[in-house]
Amino acid sequence: MAVSRTADEELLRTVAGEFELEFVDTGYAFHLTTPGVSKGAALTGVAEVLGYDPAAFVAVGDSENDASMFDVVGEAYAVANADETAARAADFVLDRGYIDGTLDALRAVRNAEGE
Repeated sequence: MAVSRTADEELLRTVAGEFELEFVDTGYAFHLTTPGVSKGAALTGVAEVLGYDPAAFVAVGDSENDASMFDVVGEAYAVANADETAARAADFVLDRGYIDGTLDALRAVRNAEGE
């Protein structure tokens, strides 16, 4: 569950503790998640269903909740506005942020495929 960062953080942390949920502050929203549920686990599951190796995928992200996905893909790009956790987990940190950085990652992948 994602909640606006204007929500009561202390209350959300209390709820997370009572229901054995993980609390994550991505810098953009507060997230309450079931332990073991992550973007990396989801991508691995989707790849398996599709018959692909997760390393065949490319990921672009900007926050802590993207790090698990970065760990399983073949190439991971953090946009310039990424938090420290995402930037450390990425293979590449882009010069531009937000959608401009995402477009730069897509161009890099497209150009690499043309080689």
